[in-house]
Amino acid sequence: FEYKDHEAKQKELEAQQMGRQIEEEERRKALAESKKRFDAMDGTQLAAFYGYSVENRRINSRSADNMRGQVILTKNDLIAGEIILEGRLFTLDKAKTLLISEDGGRTWKELPLSKNLDYRIKPLPNKRYDILLRIKTTDNRDAVWPLFPGIDAIIYQDVDPDQVVVESVKQLADAYEKMNVTAFMDHVSRDYLGNKAILEEGVRFDFDMFTGIRLTIYINRISQRGNMYVAETKWDKKQTPRKTGQEQRTTGKTTFMFVLEDGKMRIKNLRGDLIYATLSPQIAQASGKSSTVVNQIRTARDDRNPTQPGAGETEDVGGLSESSSSSESSSTLLTVKTASFRTGGSAEYIDFETDTVGAGQSGDIYFEGNVFYGTTVNEDIDYRGAGLALFNSIDEVPGDFSDDFGSSGGANGGEVYVILTTQGNYLKMYTQSSTENPEGSGWFDVSIKYAISTDGSTNLKTE
Repeated sequence: FEYKDHEAKQKELEAQQMGRQIEEEERRKALAESKKRFDAMDGTQLAAFYGYSVENRRINSRSADNMRGQVILTKNDLIAGEIILEGRLFTLDKAKTLLISEDGGRTWKELPLSKNLDYRIKPLPNKRYDILLRIKTTDNRDAVWPLFPGIDAIIYQDVDPDQVVVESVKQLADAYEKMNVTAFMDHVSRDYLGNKAILEEGVRFDFDMFTGIRLTIYINRISQRGNMYVAETKWDKKQTPRKTGQEQRTTGKTTFMFVLEDGKMRIKNLRGDLIYATLSPQIAQASGKSSTVVNQIRTARDDRNPTQPGAGETEDVGGLSESSSSSESSSTLLTVKTASFRTGGSAEYIDFETDTVGAGQSGDIYFEGNVFYGTTVNEDIDYRGAGLALFNSIDEVPGDFSDDFGSSGGANGGEVYVILTTQGNYLKMYTQSSTENPEGSGWFDVSIKYAISTDGSTNLKTE
């Protein structure tokens, strides 16, 4: 019996030893497989594995979080002749060396090992700057990732943007007058906020309906909004409907939104009265025209009737009957609307074009406590004074409109502002009331009145 008991114990020990050997072998295989997968990671995957990322990314003090594609900078964008790249690293865990590349990883420069990034470039004209970050880790690995994930390249162009805007507006008018579709569409951005094919079709339809086009454009104001250059214009157009052979005269106000591409200003969007593609209902809708005018334009197009419902005013119908050539007055009375917010611990936004209110830092402006902020760089927020009477008396965008408050303003009761929205429309806003809420210190109930001109005009007249 003692022998059999010893033999059983021996077999049990051998089985336990075999189990431990199997477990150790499985552990070694798992480690080898894990190392194999780890070794196969590229630099971006390694950066994600280590938790390396950059917050609050900025280019020359402007937030880069929403920048996409090519970012074009001009003289006016530089700070002391430099491009300044900033941000804050989320972690430096296991980081041994921090480096930056301007050329997509071909060459590298070492940076101080700090969570706060501050890198400066004296740019060369038309050179592409493809910015990558690289961390060499304490376990001898390289984590590499783009500093600005949405940006393809930063490019400096040594031009005066205002002058380029002026030249582009003139070149567009020249191409339109000469009925040169190719030259006209060359001034339309590849990122045009709409259907480029529809715009081209609308311009071709203009040339089919009219001859002898003469266009004079007056630029009232040029401003920069992030990467866009906004030109507010008034224009006079003379053209002859082929149907009547008599000269027609129209006038209107249109807001051009340009982006700088390859040294040329190209149209990103058009708002307001229809200066081009005048009988295109889709372009009219994209330009902020009312449904009534869009339908009038659709009817005119279907009937091949050379009327101008989308122009601000038709001064001479060119031999057409008055009833067939309606216009939308630039002094249309706007509707006064209201909105309410409860803010403090979180932000509440409003999108004026869609009359939408919601949580977060979105829309055109957002409220935090009794202060509001613009949601885009260089938001145009102009404080005009106080009082409901002042709000009611503003019939048009003031001639001295300026972004006095930069990108923010106070929501104290009784204040009046004129604002240019992210879509290029003007509005007037009255902070009706702002009272602290019992929910806690810093919480406010805010209510506003506003009236927005959705056609891109400077009309702010209300009843």
